Amino acid sequence: MSKLNGVLCALSLAVIFQSCDTSTTSYFNQEPPTNTPKLFAPSAVNTDSIELNVVFNNSMTEIFFSRIIAGSFIIHHSEMVDGSWTPIQPIQMYPDSVRFSVACDPTITPDGKTMYFLGVDPKSYGNDVTSEVLFRIPPDIYMSQKVNGKWQLATKVEQPVST
Repeated sequence: MSKLNGVLCALSLAVIFQSCDTSTTSYFNQEPPTNTPKLFAPSAVNTDSIELNVVFNNSMTEIFFSRIIAGSFIIHHSEMVDGSWTPIQPIQMYPDSVRFSVACDPTITPDGKTMYFLGVDPKSYGNDVTSEVLFRIPPDIYMSQKVNGKWQLATKVEQPVST
């Protein structure tokens, strides 16, 4: 019986070690987080603008965050390609005709192909809406899908999720 226990113990250890992820994770070329707060990616992610809500995709190969630019909340991102992070770029979530918009608090599905975020689409309220008015409108849930490596224009998630 003790030989069987030894085999089961060895097998269990093998399974445990096999399931451990020994790969290193790149936090946008930053030190891994600790219990001490620290400014994340100064001058790359954190700039003189206001940035908030940094998230990574499940495989840690894409980073997303919101930045306020000219009165709009705009989701930005970078992707790891061939071991290097691409320059941070905004993701267009609304048509060009939208002057002020809100797109913040992104969440990425585990497969990395769908993004949900809080949004206010001003075209629903007319083209004359200002950023001050826009920020007083309750947000809804929007969704964008990544098709052929490009994030698509967002669509509102309908009721009962959004109002």
